[in-house]
Amino acid sequence: MGFNNKGVQYLVTKVEQAKVRCNLAISIGKNFDTPVEKAIDDYLFCLEKVYPVADFVTVNISSPNTIGLRSLQSPKILLKFLTTLKKKQHLMSNKFGYKPLFIKISPDEDKTTLQKISKIIIETKIDGLIAT
Repeated sequence: MGFNNKGVQYLVTKVEQAKVRCNLAISIGKNFDTPVEKAIDDYLFCLEKVYPVADFVTVNISSPNTIGLRSLQSPKILLKFLTTLKKKQHLMSNKFGYKPLFIKISPDEDKTTLQKISKIIIETKIDGLIAT
């Protein structure tokens, strides 16, 4: 379950060693065993690690394979979650330049929830939305 991989530091090392240069999007998520109430810590850690090597970062809160992950899309949680990530983006941009922050949400939300999520995305000035 979750985003099976060798971890963010392994990813960053591979990107730094890559000989091919192109625009690079990196998707971040929480560890499968991190409780949802502490998920922001994983996202902040990953954002800090990938920001210097990414051209933009996608915050994935929609994977059906990570237990409880989609609860981060709840309007009650989402505003604080995205506000915290935007603050970190702002701090990182002072050192590495501005890099867009996208949010990946579930395509399965009902219209009312999507409207609430959309308002939060606009309010927090998230740079892009991925919903597929």
